[in-house]
Amino acid sequence: MNQKRIIGLTGGIATGKTTVSNYLADTYRLPILDADIYAREAVQPDSPILKQIYQRYGLQVQHSDGTLNRKGLGEIIFSNPAARQWLEE
Repeated sequence: MNQKRIIGLTGGIATGKTTVSNYLADTYRLPILDADIYAREAVQPDSPILKQIYQRYGLQVQHSDGTLNRKGLGEIIFSNPAARQWLEE
């Protein structure tokens, strides 16, 4: 019986996640769903999600060109558990 399985690949920065996912895709022709790509697409300029983030956290998280200031957002959410929880929900 051939059952499809879902593999979750997690790890810290620079731990080889991309190397492993590329290996799985190339060797076994497995489809790869990269959450980082989806997360970046979700906060493209003028996206509804990005507008909500700007309304919640203000100009500190917005670059002048309309893109997300990830460093500014990180400073907020990693120093304030309630702010982080809102973003993750």
